[in-house]
Parts: sequence; structure tokens; C-alpha cells
Amino acid sequence: MERLPLSPNLSQRRVVTERSQHTVLYSEICSRLLEDMEAGEDETRAFAFIAKLYAIGTIDPEAFRMVIALTTGDLSQITYTYSQLGKARHRSKQAQQQCTERVIRALKLHFPHLANVIVEIRHITAEINPAKPHEHTRQNNRRLVSSARPDAGLYVRDDVEEVV
Repeated sequence: MERLPLSPNLSQRRVVTERSQHTVLYSEICSRLLEDMEAGEDETRAFAFIAKLYAIGTIDPEAFRMVIALTTGDLSQITYTYSQLGKARHRSKQAQQQCTERVIRALKLHFPHLANVIVEIRHITAEINPAKPHEHTRQNNRRLVSSARPDAGLYVRDDVEEVV
């Protein structure tokens, strides 16, 4: 048990305040779960949901975070581009894409319906907002063509500018 000092200082007050805010938040969550248990015909539903949350959190904390966000109605995790999500988390686009794929694999274990919906929404979002070609695509294509071995059987399209 943690004891408070007889002469509390400012830092101790802040810790106590932060803990009380967490206590209020968690008591609100628990009261909502009790409401659900008392109102519904299946009292084990809340327990099953918490057990699934715990299981997904032990597999992948990012998946836990996504389930919580989606449960509150926040669709930004699945409608934003990988670049936008990566910027927010200080990751590259590729790292964010790999993280999202890992999260979807984890969700398929305990929330398969949610994983399927995420995949569908990501496909719809990709169709609405197609990826923009990179600025240097033409230069990258030139490098690939010029670095290929002459006997590789590489064909150059007519609409591509002169290969350097």
C-alpha cells in the first residue's frame, strides 16, 4: 500500500490527481459494463468482450488500440492513408502498412468480422483515393531499364522517353 507523506509536495499532488482521473475513467467503464450485464439477457457478454480484448492485447497492443478506437467510432485508423498514419506515429509508410497487416492478422483470431470489415473499408478507401504516382517514377524506370542486363529480355515501351 502506498502512503502519502505528511507534508505533501506539488509533485505528489499531481500524481494523486492523475490517479483519481484514471479511477474516475475506469469506474465509468465498469459502470457501463454493469449496465450492459444487467440490461442484456446474456450476462457473460461483457466478460467475453473483456476476455477478447485481453487476448488481443497480449498478441498485439496495436490491435488492442485499434479495437478500442473502432469501438468508439473512430474510423481514422482504417480510412487514413498509410502515409498519414505513419506520420502520426513517426513511422515510414512501409512500416505503417506492415503494422496494419500485422494488426489485421491478430484481429482475425478474436474479431474475425472486424478484420473483414477493416479489409473491405481499406479497399473501398483505396478505390476512392487511388495512390498517386511518385514524382520520380520516370527516373526510377530509367534506372531499372539501364541497369538491366542486355540479355535479360527487357522490352522498352514506346511511350517512355529516351532511356539514359
